[in-house]
Amino acid sequence: MASGTNYSQEYGQAEKAYLESNFAQAAEIIDHLADEFPNDPNVLLLRGHIYCYGFQNYDVAKQQYEDVLSLSNASELLDFARSGIEQIEQLQEQLLESDKSFASDNLGYESDLSDMDFPDEQAYEEGFEGDNFADHQIMRLT
Repeated sequence: MASGTNYSQEYGQAEKAYLESNFAQAAEIIDHLADEFPNDPNVLLLRGHIYCYGFQNYDVAKQQYEDVLSLSNASELLDFARSGIEQIEQLQEQLLESDKSFASDNLGYESDLSDMDFPDEQAYEEGFEGDNFADHQIMRLT
């Protein structure tokens, strides 16, 4: 287990990396801290932010925020955790709507394709039987 000094230093490094959008480094540090301090709401909150806003891994982030809600009594931490959960729910709803829109748009294209006339593939290939392209003269533009 890390000492208080190491905890503060590592947490500060994770926070700095997160604020500088260096999410891989932030995650590496905060994951280590979460292993050592699995019930620390500050670590869990920062971990939620990193996974939510850095990696868009909403399932991991939401679990971190929910853990903060169950472990902390500090109103500021609770507010941030609730806000994170609300943000995730909004983002997931937007993604779901976007997926629905994309799927319905694609259905329209598929029906458009079914109405199109395509050349008969067999007739197309038969047209090349016996055709020796080497016999054709090549025109040169000079």
